[in-house]
Amino acid sequence: MSVRVLLVDAHDEARQSLVRSLESDGRVAVTVQVSTVAAACVVVRDTPCDLTLMNVQSRNDAAVMLCRELCELTDTPLVVLTSFMTIEHWRALSQAGAADYLLKHADSRLLCDAIVRLANRYQTAGKY
Repeated sequence: MSVRVLLVDAHDEARQSLVRSLESDGRVAVTVQVSTVAAACVVVRDTPCDLTLMNVQSRNDAAVMLCRELCELTDTPLVVLTSFMTIEHWRALSQAGAADYLLKHADSRLLCDAIVRLANRYQTAGKY
């Protein structure tokens, strides 16, 4: 059974490329893909997902607020996808409800490995 992912990424081309990479692995199924957190908030309650993957490009309070907004609506673990992470920014995202983060530069197989591992960890722990 595939890990069902809700993908939030503002850039259409990057989002489509990520969907192709994740789904080509066979262990991950992107059940919903949206461009904004507002759109994710609309679908998150009615869409069965094992994990939410949210692309975060900025390291500012706006990203933290968006993370908090989405995490308040569901127990589904939210994983931040980013190109760079500092300890301070991770601390803020974690306090806002993010379960973990993944770096974008990982190849698709390693990214899928991490997604499957995280989904299994939260499913086993009964977090959602």
